[in-house]
Amino acid sequence: MATVVTDRQLSGGDWRFYLSPQTNQGAVDANPVFTPFRRTEGRLLKAISYTQSAEVSLDFNPSNQVQDGKELTAELSFEATKQSIGYLIAAIYGSEVAVTQTAATVASTATGFTGTPAGLLVGDYVFISGFANAALNRTYRVTAKPTATSISTEPAPAAVVAAGDTVTVQTNRTTNANDATYFTGQNRVIDQSKVGDVDYETAFDGLINAFSLEIGESGIIGGSQTIQFGSEEPGNAAVAGQTDAAAGTDAPLSAVQNLANWYLDGESALCALKSATISISNENQRDQAAGCVDRYVRGQPTITVEGVSRSSIANSMVIRDYCYNGTRIGFGVEFDHGSGHRTVISIPQVVVTSWTAADGQNTISNDEFSASAEKSALGHAIAVYRNWA
Repeated sequence: MATVVTDRQLSGGDWRFYLSPQTNQGAVDANPVFTPFRRTEGRLLKAISYTQSAEVSLDFNPSNQVQDGKELTAELSFEATKQSIGYLIAAIYGSEVAVTQTAATVASTATGFTGTPAGLLVGDYVFISGFANAALNRTYRVTAKPTATSISTEPAPAAVVAAGDTVTVQTNRTTNANDATYFTGQNRVIDQSKVGDVDYETAFDGLINAFSLEIGESGIIGGSQTIQFGSEEPGNAAVAGQTDAAAGTDAPLSAVQNLANWYLDGESALCALKSATISISNENQRDQAAGCVDRYVRGQPTITVEGVSRSSIANSMVIRDYCYNGTRIGFGVEFDHGSGHRTVISIPQVVVTSWTAADGQNTISNDEFSASAEKSALGHAIAVYRNWA
């Protein structure tokens, strides 16, 4: 017979953190819907600042400590899933355009496809499926548009096939923009002294300030994000009318099993690039006003890549030459979530700002490089392409 536990020590697993997108800045939504954040670590934290009174003490006691301000921040670590891609889109203030077509009008040519939707743009990554020839069903980058309904692609199609198969051509394109997503964040933790045995802390007007994805040579792809909140709900009770959405069930991404491709300078770099960390900082500025809640204002964003690549003797100094010559190149990575769902993160123009390579005896001389993104001729600095919603 199991023992009835009347008291035990609180553990890290007793904490939960939830997020809910806000409809409007300035207030928690009526009847908000919270989604569990799939975290490895982190929660909403409140840092309270005090100012020491300068009044002269008449009895030589310590000065009064006057509460002056507070900062509400969630620093979260996670294993990469579809949920992480959604927060990446929020981190880039993304603007999304969905392009999809399922029809029997698509044919492959020696250089691309005809009968494709007019909404595709040069530079897009597009996901094609439905051809009877399975070699044609894959991800392509649009390199040119000979006509409104035809595209040239990299790679070129594996075969020339006439129209007739029911083919789906799809991409959900999200580029960095200025469409802010505010979040309400909520801690929940077991506390048997509270109503329902749960203590709630709720903050709102949250903006993602920093986001990173860390893709190692092996292991689970990880990441982190920092959200800064402007204000909080009083007390430690649930928000009136709040409900919960179901937690995501897709498996975390493996660097070995779920990394479908790397892209460098417009070409596939699978097995050439080894690992990379993509980092985004929105450089949020804290705006305070006497008697008012804080606001955070987005600054000039930065997007960087820290990577490692193999240095083949066939072209051993290509990364070094990019760095020394100031060559602008593209960078990208593709993930396979399973069930045919794929995501490409594309940074179409980066400058390699530093390069080094090991040169000791019995060491592998891999490239280690840093790169910074710029606005590209496509009009954006980063884009996320998906064939799932």
